[in-house]
Amino acid sequence: ALDAATYFVSVGFLAMTRPERHERAPRPAEWGAAYRALWRDVALGARLSISNRAVLGSLVSLVCLWVAGGALHVAGTVLVKERADGFISGMGGILSALGLGMVAGTLLLASRGGAYSKRLLLTVGLAGTGLALGIFAFTPAYAGLAALALFAGFFVALLLVTTEAVIQSAIGPEARARGFALR
Repeated sequence: ALDAATYFVSVGFLAMTRPERHERAPRPAEWGAAYRALWRDVALGARLSISNRAVLGSLVSLVCLWVAGGALHVAGTVLVKERADGFISGMGGILSALGLGMVAGTLLLASRGGAYSKRLLLTVGLAGTGLALGIFAFTPAYAGLAALALFAGFFVALLLVTTEAVIQSAIGPEARARGFALR
């Protein structure tokens, strides 16, 4: 029932959204020119990102999170299947706990995140996420998995939100999209 309610709330918000119409950019005479322009923009984003230590460190942190998330995507489903009575509801509970943790982490950053250095937040986010995933692998009970998912979600939010903030503040507005494209 809760899933259905949230679905209909989302549909309602989408139905109320009225995007602005923009004129389309003319298509290139040949697709090779479009791909060369795209490559040029991505290469510029890479140069901007690599030349800035803060952005580079944030991107490396994201890569670490993606690697851990990929491993958890494969191993986590096996662990939940072994330790939960109903696989679908078990995964739903784990993902809900992860989401709640991410909301808590985001709210904390919104209220007090400016008091800490970005480097500290990235370090704590990586360490906390790694610790939670390490313990997750050895936790025998489903309740423990859910608690660790909540814990991990908090630190994942620290990592994701801080990374976005670092990229936005370190790359000028005229080239910000190129930095995000690399990400």
